[in-house]
Amino acid sequence: MCDMAKMNDWLSAREVMEFKMGKISDSEYKACMDNLGLLEGEKKELEYLIQEVIIGRGDGSRLEYLIQEFVNGHSDSSKIDTLENGLLVFTNINLIFIQQEDYLRLVVPLTQLGGMGCFRYKDHSTIGVVTVDGYEYGFLLWRTENSSVVQNPSQNELSKQIQKFGMEQKLLANEAPVRTCKYCGAGNKIDLFRCVNCGALLT
Repeated sequence: MCDMAKMNDWLSAREVMEFKMGKISDSEYKACMDNLGLLEGEKKELEYLIQEVIIGRGDGSRLEYLIQEFVNGHSDSSKIDTLENGLLVFTNINLIFIQQEDYLRLVVPLTQLGGMGCFRYKDHSTIGVVTVDGYEYGFLLWRTENSSVVQNPSQNELSKQIQKFGMEQKLLANEAPVRTCKYCGAGNKIDLFRCVNCGALLT
């Protein structure tokens, strides 16, 4: 988990969140992708331009409330961390957020996902993610400008994309047991001793 303590002073003094149009240029997009740190065999499946990331602890039941409090400027800086202005990428192995300013990466293996969905509060479309180890993430999407390389979908299309991706992950989880490689995160058949992706010994 990233240490976002340096954001606390800013967060405690913030006002109601202003919803603006956002964009990412060709050069900015290339820089984010170059710093994404994809593993061998890891492939991008979905991508979104994100205005803010809200990070808390819990089972997801209070995530929508946390987002509402943040948007309205009432959030408790002692209970959440934040990242801002970056690219969210879903791959076949990980969920990766990369912050555009300094390329700080937040990586969540798909095997750690406990649930995901999306909702809308005021003008803010949000992807909500909960992990099995008790973290909850709210990714607030930009409403993208026409010149942006990454174009965020409408709320209806976003819901369809996230629902489809979540169902695919559930289907994979219900398949035969796998051994996850601790080096690259790839799933392997239970009877294998070496990772099919990176060749490392499976322990």
